[in-house]
Amino acid sequence: MNETVVLNNLHIKAGSNTLVKNTSLIINEGEIFGLVGESGSGKTITAKAIINLLPKGLSYSADEIITAGKNMLTASAKEKKEHIGKNIGYIPQNTVFYLHPMIKIKNQIGDGYIHHMNKTKKEALEKAEALLYKVGFKYPKIVLNYYPWQLSGGMRQRCNIAMALMNDPKLIIADEPTTALDSTVQRQVMELFRKINEEMKLSILLISHDLGLVKHYSHSLAVMYAGQIV
Repeated sequence: MNETVVLNNLHIKAGSNTLVKNTSLIINEGEIFGLVGESGSGKTITAKAIINLLPKGLSYSADEIITAGKNMLTASAKEKKEHIGKNIGYIPQNTVFYLHPMIKIKNQIGDGYIHHMNKTKKEALEKAEALLYKVGFKYPKIVLNYYPWQLSGGMRQRCNIAMALMNDPKLIIADEPTTALDSTVQRQVMELFRKINEEMKLSILLISHDLGLVKHYSHSLAVMYAGQIV
């Protein structure tokens, strides 16, 4: 089986403080991988190291980081940025702030598609409409003309998932994708990830503090505690 992500012996530091140590994982092609742990355990920064998005002030080292076929330790900064833009869909924490509340969905959902895939605005809107339908909107044209503040939390998260799918990525990283959603909507979002995984055959890294929820939907699972996988 081919691997979408290979991470070997990752260490992350903030100055002299070690935040993540001796962390290794493999995400196989087409699987849902759950990375679970309490807040502050190192889940998010581990995922960000995989896609070269660590915040300023943090440094890292690793024996190997392969992300969607690219060696992230030897690639140039330009190569990394281009590769991540085309091949990785990232859904960050606090997605209520991810979509600008005062800009219509249609004016932000396709930005990455236009930039990284060299597509026109018309092509972006056509694809966005198709993906919004795929993630459960019966009337995607109407949704495209909404502002994010007009949508419920679950509807905004569906828009975020559609945005992450725009470039036909090999990997989606979803960081706490069910936070601030009620239990029914949480299940709906997780079922959507399962559907996307099955239909599109892409890999998904689910990051969460909720072991019970993620375990039910993951093919593989790792638990982080105090900066290590245990």
